[in-house]
Amino acid sequence: MRRAEAWGRRGLLALQWFWMMLANALVVPLVVGHAFGLSPAETARFLSATFVASGLGALVQGLFGHRLPIIEGPAGLWWNVFLLALETNAAFGVPPEAVGRKLTAAMLAGGVALFVLGRRGRLALSRLFTPFVRGVFMLVLPLSMSGTFVRGLFWDVGSPLGGAAALSVAVVALGFALSRRPVLRAYYALWSVVYGWALFAALEAAGLLRPGGAGGSGGTGTGGFSERGFSFPGLFFFGPPEADPAAIVLGVVTAIVLLSNVYASVFVTAEAAGVPAEERPARAARGAWASGVSHVLSGAFGVVGTVPLSISAGVIRLSGSADRGAFLAAAAGMGLVGGFPPVVGWLAGMPPAVGYAVLWVTFTQLVGFGLEELKGLPATPAWTAAVGLSVMLGVGLLFLPPDALGALPPAIRGIAGNGLIVAVLAAIGLERLMAPILRREG
Repeated sequence: MRRAEAWGRRGLLALQWFWMMLANALVVPLVVGHAFGLSPAETARFLSATFVASGLGALVQGLFGHRLPIIEGPAGLWWNVFLLALETNAAFGVPPEAVGRKLTAAMLAGGVALFVLGRRGRLALSRLFTPFVRGVFMLVLPLSMSGTFVRGLFWDVGSPLGGAAALSVAVVALGFALSRRPVLRAYYALWSVVYGWALFAALEAAGLLRPGGAGGSGGTGTGGFSERGFSFPGLFFFGPPEADPAAIVLGVVTAIVLLSNVYASVFVTAEAAGVPAEERPARAARGAWASGVSHVLSGAFGVVGTVPLSISAGVIRLSGSADRGAFLAAAAGMGLVGGFPPVVGWLAGMPPAVGYAVLWVTFTQLVGFGLEELKGLPATPAWTAAVGLSVMLGVGLLFLPPDALGALPPAIRGIAGNGLIVAVLAAIGLERLMAPILRREG
C-alpha cells in the first residue's frame, strides 16, 4: 500500500514537472514563430522541435550534467537575440530564413564554447560567479520578467472578463502554493493549470471569450507533418547553418554571458534541494558543459537555445520535493510528446495566460533566493553601492526605448539591450574594480 502511495505521489510530481516544462517551453516558440512570419503549421513544427530539444536537454543535464531537477527551457537572452537579429537584418533585406540559418550557426558555436569552458574552466568560473554575482542575477531576473508576466496575464484575452479570469488564476495559484494542506501545496502548479484551463474553456463555451485567441484555448494545428503516430521533427528548421564571422562571435559571446544563468540556476536549485555547499561548484561546472550539449541539440533542431531555468528552485521550495526520478520521467515525456503532432496541437491549446499566471507565482520565490545569496555580504557602503549600481543599471535598461541602442553593432546591441546581462556583467566588473575597498570593509 505504501509503495502504491509512493508511486502515486511520484506520478503526480512528474505530471507537475511536465506542466512546468510545457509552460516554460510554450510561449517563446509561439512568439518567435509569429515574428518570423511562420504559418500555423510551421509554428506547430517549430513548437514540436522545441519540446524535443527541451526534453533531451533536461535528460542530458539530469543524467550526466548537474544531476538536479532543473527545467531546461528557451533562454531569454537567445529569445532576445533571435528577435533583434530578425529586426536588424530585415532592414538590409535579409529574408527570415537566412537569419534563422545564421542563428543556427551561432547556437552551434555557442554550444562548443560552453562545452569547452565547462570542461576546462571549472575553477575560474566558480571564482567568477560568486554569491554577489548570483544574488544580483536572482534579483534582476524576476524584475526583468515582471513586465512580461503582467502583459502575458492579459495577453489578447479579448475582454475585461478575460483579464479578470487570468488574474484569478494567479490568485488561485498563490493560494495553492501557500496552502497548509500538503496535497495542495506540493502540486500547486498542476492544480492551478487544471483550474485555469477549465475556467477559460468554460468562458469560451459560454461565448464570453473568443475561442482560439492567444488567451484562449485554441490549438495551433499539427505542423504539416504526420497527424497520426510518431513523427520526429526534422533537423535544421530554417535549413543548413550559414556560418559567418559575426554569427560565430555572437554565439560565443552569448554563451559566455549565459554562464551566469547556468551557475545561478544550479547553485540556487542545489540549495533548495539540500545539496551540500561544497558539492555545488562541481555540479555547476558539469551543468556548464552539459549546457553546451543542449545548445548543440537546440542548434541542430534550429530552435531557441535552452538553458537550466532557476524557476525550478521555486518549484522545489513550494512543492517540498526534489525527486529526480519524477523529473526525469517528465523530461522523457516532454521529448516524446514533441513527436506526436496531435498531442502537440492539444498542449499548445493551453491558454498562455494560464502559463504566465503559474510562472509568475513561482518567480516570486526567486527574489527570496537572491536576498539569501546577498545576506552573507557585509552591510557596508561599498557593498551596498555595488549591489545598488548593478541592480539599478540592469533594471534601468528595461525602460529604454527599443531604438535607443540602434547605433551599436548588432552583436553588441543584443547584449547591451538586455538589462539582466548588463547587471551581471556590471556585478562581475564592480566586484573586481572595487576589490580593495570591499575587502577592507568586509
